[in-house]
Amino acid sequence: MKKISILLVALSLLLTLCLNSCGTPPDNKDGEESVILSRRSITISDFNTPEPLTATVVGAKEENPLPTWKTSDDKVAIYENGHVVATGYGACVIRAEYNGATAACTVVVPSPNPELSLSVTSVTLADIGETTIATALDSSGFNVSSSVIWSTSNEKVAVCQNGIITARGYGSCIITAFYKGLGVDCAVEVTDPDAPALSLSVRDIEIPVGTTYHLSATLKNHTSQNIEWRSSDESIAVCENGTVTAVGGGVCAIIAISDEGATDACIIRAGGYIDPSYTSDMLRLQMPKIGKVMRFVNRINGQTVSKVIVTGCSLSAEPYNGDPYLLFIKLKFTCVKIYDAAGPNATSMISFGVEMYDDVNEMCQGQTFINGEMAVGDTMEFVFDDFGIGLSDGTCREFEVIFEEITES
Repeated sequence: MKKISILLVALSLLLTLCLNSCGTPPDNKDGEESVILSRRSITISDFNTPEPLTATVVGAKEENPLPTWKTSDDKVAIYENGHVVATGYGACVIRAEYNGATAACTVVVPSPNPELSLSVTSVTLADIGETTIATALDSSGFNVSSSVIWSTSNEKVAVCQNGIITARGYGSCIITAFYKGLGVDCAVEVTDPDAPALSLSVRDIEIPVGTTYHLSATLKNHTSQNIEWRSSDESIAVCENGTVTAVGGGVCAIIAISDEGATDACIIRAGGYIDPSYTSDMLRLQMPKIGKVMRFVNRINGQTVSKVIVTGCSLSAEPYNGDPYLLFIKLKFTCVKIYDAAGPNATSMISFGVEMYDDVNEMCQGQTFINGEMAVGDTMEFVFDDFGIGLSDGTCREFEVIFEEITES
């Protein structure tokens, strides 16, 4: 069912969740009519094989009562002569109604289109000639790397053959795998071993509020040993000469910047902060985890423009203004590196997009935010609050939400 977008650069945590069961038959009370179905859910894998479904009306005064059958989407399935007949891929609800009593059956017709995923979606190679493996997997988990068409946005930086990525030169590019009409990207960066580099002793730490922790930084290929320390949120943590003090509960990033433009970052979880977990019977969701490093890539030349770290995320699905459900998403990013000759004081245009695909793999909604200039240490919050995920009858289909990193040229 899932559709892989060729613009997706970073693969985040996948929470695979099931379709809403769309209700249960009502209880039968004395003197009241109710409808009971023989099945509550049906999955149809063969269009030529209708699935049987019958209804029993309890408490009816007339003999042989006949309910009225309705479908929430006749492009997916219909009810005909005691059977559910598939008419297209997706999901719908078949209802039997009699004198105000109703019962529902969820019908799913899965798409045969294969999914495509890569074992890695962002890699860093330490020098020219170094290799790494990106395994292409179909929906069944089979390795299809040898059947994939591999392409690169810059063959002078890296190439890929049968899933083996080889560094050819310094810089960044995008390796794309195409398989049966689907495509998925892997962002590749080849670093120069002689270039200035900075690495912190830890990159994710929990600190009780009111306590301190010392971060040590290792510099390589530097003429200056000076390091600037920045906090993405000084109401949560501050840093002086590598000593971090937690002043409030929450999550922020501490970024170390050398005079030559090398950077590294550490996530600070102050006050026992725990990553939120999400459960839903409506969504398949790819949600970036806190601490996830994501690259923003120029789609024209494949070069990495900037690198950010996720410092906040939240999600909720709730009724709103009479709509069955609306999806509310908040994501917070902190910039940790700008790939620009201007060094640590450079800025970059940051854009971010969210696309929602319905149960027949068609994009039904999308939002893109284009923000102003963002420098190292700056934090931006993206709010997506206009995704309707409900049907008019109060039930929900299954959706997939894909987060995309995009950068204006």
